[in-house]
Amino acid sequence: MKPIALFPLPSVVLQPQGLLPVHFFEPDKVALLKDSLASGREIGFALMYDPEAAHYHPDDDPDDSDDDECNDALGVRASAFDAATDRGTSSGGDAGGAGDRGDSNTERESLPRSALESDTIELPAMPKKVASDGEKVGEKTGEDDALKQRVYRTGCIGGIIRFDDQGDDYYVAHLRGKQRFRIEGFLETDLPYITALVSDDAYQIDQLPQIDWVVDGALVDRVVNCFASFCQLVDIELAFHDNFHENPLLIIALACMICPFSDLDKYCVLTTLSVRDRLLMLEAMLEMLVMRHTASDIPLQ
Repeated sequence: MKPIALFPLPSVVLQPQGLLPVHFFEPDKVALLKDSLASGREIGFALMYDPEAAHYHPDDDPDDSDDDECNDALGVRASAFDAATDRGTSSGGDAGGAGDRGDSNTERESLPRSALESDTIELPAMPKKVASDGEKVGEKTGEDDALKQRVYRTGCIGGIIRFDDQGDDYYVAHLRGKQRFRIEGFLETDLPYITALVSDDAYQIDQLPQIDWVVDGALVDRVVNCFASFCQLVDIELAFHDNFHENPLLIIALACMICPFSDLDKYCVLTTLSVRDRLLMLEAMLEMLVMRHTASDIPLQ
């Protein structure tokens, strides 16, 4: 395990190879950025758990709700998840036959949806904030117990590739997703931000060189075509290039950043081990998204 500065974010899931611009202006976050720049240029990002978010469960009865459009949307998300995870493999590796969409009877390598929803950890009480004059002010007390927040345990390290000083302690940093990790606990420090203890043992696959990936080119083509169809439907102009074949993680990260997938769907992609199975999951999610847009008037945003 190793310590890393943790930046919890709502509704944002950084994927490996994904690009993420982050604005730093609050004193505690500015301190986090400066310390990270001085020691490895890495920040850990984790998705904040939203207990109010609507998550579909197979046992839910759509007739129990008065919001038909909401139920339709939830059904689409559930169908995409079920279709994708049924295509998974039991190996947890990147191997797969050409054009193989998986065997629906094989064990899924990703966690069940119900397990993902509970795959969270409670954040520690926030350290004291740092005022502009350097003094620490304010601190959570026991009265804030009901307000304690949780994050999903799997996150992604972002490496700082560029940062811009906007003046007045306002910075914009651009980060690229590197290595996935699991949050095992937290360190007690005097720092004004959270320091997590993380392990990458479950995601050693991320350290494999690209030459060792076994990903069917036809699968990449299908995902790229589905993503291009969605972009065309919603009038998003993107340049599609051969880099997606050289590094399929780019299309995974880009689609998860642009498409209106639910937080849990993006987290499902993040926790799935192999590149191939993430592509299969993304293909099903994109297919359902395109079908939803073409078959109904439910807004995508």
